[in-house]
Amino acid sequence: MKNLENATRQNFCEYTKEFLLNQLEDYKGCKSYACDLYILLTEGINANGSATYSTYEAKEHLKEWFDEAGEYFEYAKMNFGEVFNNPFENPEAFMVEMIIQGVSSLLSDVPTILKKWNDEIRITDKLIEEIKEHISTINEIEF
Repeated sequence: MKNLENATRQNFCEYTKEFLLNQLEDYKGCKSYACDLYILLTEGINANGSATYSTYEAKEHLKEWFDEAGEYFEYAKMNFGEVFNNPFENPEAFMVEMIIQGVSSLLSDVPTILKKWNDEIRITDKLIEEIKEHISTINEIEF
């Protein structure tokens, strides 16, 4: 995976789109159920508990993403019954949660993903190109 932690600060949508595209390249050839593709693509940061390996960097990203962080916080409370990681106590884990849900959101309307939702798919150049084209039109991630 391309190292994003030292990248110029990006808004949440652009960061998440770049993360997704990098992960797709890294997982090219792998299989996943379409509905679970976001889980496969975010398994590394989820297992590690960090996308930055730096509390300071995570805090800086969350400052940049303040509005989106608030939206995600409310989304998590409404959909999961709780926010699993407090952004003030564990900003790295909170950032991971945001990225996981952001990737899920980006993939949720891709035609092939929707069509094959309950089927196993392979990450191919064709699928990557379809995802790339689809997410290029997205300017804001909605939780």
